[in-house]
This record gives sequence, structure tokens and C-alpha cells, in this order.
Amino acid sequence: MKKLVSLLAFLAISVSLFAQSTNYSQYKLNQKDAESVAAAKTCMALLKRWNEGINRHSASEVSSCFGQVAFYYTDCLEQTDIAKNLNSMFKKNPQYKQTLSNIEVNVVNENHVEISFKKNVKTSPSVQAKSYPSYLIFDYSDGSANIKKESDKVTDANIAKKTKNIVKVNNKTPLSALFNPANVNKYVETGYWELVGFDADAEVGPIAAAISKATGFARSTMFGTIHKGYKGQPNTYYVGGHAAGGQSGWYVIYVYDSVKKTLHAVNGEY
Repeated sequence: MKKLVSLLAFLAISVSLFAQSTNYSQYKLNQKDAESVAAAKTCMALLKRWNEGINRHSASEVSSCFGQVAFYYTDCLEQTDIAKNLNSMFKKNPQYKQTLSNIEVNVVNENHVEISFKKNVKTSPSVQAKSYPSYLIFDYSDGSANIKKESDKVTDANIAKKTKNIVKVNNKTPLSALFNPANVNKYVETGYWELVGFDADAEVGPIAAAISKATGFARSTMFGTIHKGYKGQPNTYYVGGHAAGGQSGWYVIYVYDSVKKTLHAVNGEY
């Protein structure tokens, strides 16, 4: 009888936790000026929409919170692909729910807002919640915002540890040596300047030249997991990255055509 009472008590606590909601009015803001307060308010509203869309298992609602191209954990993805990932997760975990706590807003600059939080996840009412130190990065402008990156510190740390799965390149490496079957599912992180250097007579290698040509900006970077077959195209490889010019910056997907030996960047703003 005691065991039954204990089990019922545990289930009652679990159901109670499962039903808890996020308190969006309680968050720490690191900046107090009027512009930062306005940016925080806008991004917090989008955070609420993102979180409640997840709890409603609405992949379309959640994916619409992102930019046309966004960094989603280890990959740069288009909105439609983020929706596919979410639908797969909801199908695998039909009772998935999450609440957020310890919310902290950091307005880095007038266009860049970061919100960190503890994501408390339950895949059913009867299991113990698991917590993840998570964050969203927002692109903010003139009272509107979209999510340009979603990840958590555990995933970031795991990527950093997988040094054996990181592809090493330099300014002599050809594109074909980076984008090939041996490097699929490996991680690459490099920028134009890392492949050239700052010396006046520095040689521009093929990857650096291709990155710059694909985006039109020299300060663009490439990072993420290398995949095969972008949008079902068997002759392509793709990886995420970031394009930067002036005060602007956005995520892109670099697509390499192994037949034409060319690299181009996919971005919703182009």
C-alpha cells in the first residue's frame, strides 16, 4: 500500500510539473536603456511564440519564428528544413513539452540580441524533466525580430570535443579536398581571413576565393557539419556559414557542385 501511495504521489508531482508554464514576465535584462528595453520586449514576445508553438507541436508556427536561413544546432537550415526536423521530433515524442526558466536577455548591439535560459524538457507526464542550458540569438531591427540561431551549451561543447571529426584546411586546400565523401558528417570551421592571412603578399587560396565570391564579402565564414546532396541534388555537398558586410551579417548555406566545381551561397535575403 505504501508503494502505491508513493507511486501516486510521484505521478501527481510529475503531472504537476508537466503542466507548469513559463513565466515570460520574469527575466533578467543586462542593459537598461530605452532601446535595449524595446529590443528585449520584442525578442521576448518571439521567444514566447517559439516556445508555445513547440508545446502545441506546430512545426510551421515554430519555423516561422526563424529567418529564411538560420543556424539550427550544428547546421544552417532553411525554414522548411527546420519544420521537417521539428515534425520528426514531435512524431518521435508525441507528448513532448518544455518550460523555460532562468531567462536572461543580453542586447549585444542594436541588431543582435541573445536570450539564454534553462530549457526543462519532459517527453511524457511520468518521466523526470531534463534541463539544458540553451539559448536563442535574434536578428532585431526596427521593432521586428527573427531567430537566427538556436542551440545549447551541451551541443556546443560536444562539437568542440570532436577534434578528430574536424576537417583541417589551409590556403592551399582545393574545394574538392574539402567537399568529398570522406568528409561527410565532419565539421569544418574557417573564414576567408584565416585562409589568407593579413600580410600584403598573402596568397588567396581556392576556398577563401570561393567563400568571398559566393557571398560578395571577404569577412564571410564557413562552419558546420558537411552534408551530401543539398535538396536531393546528388552531385552537391553543403555546409553552413555566415556572410558579413559592413554592419550587416546573416547565415548562409554554402552549396558545392562537384560536377561544375563551383560554390554558391543560399540565403533568403538574396
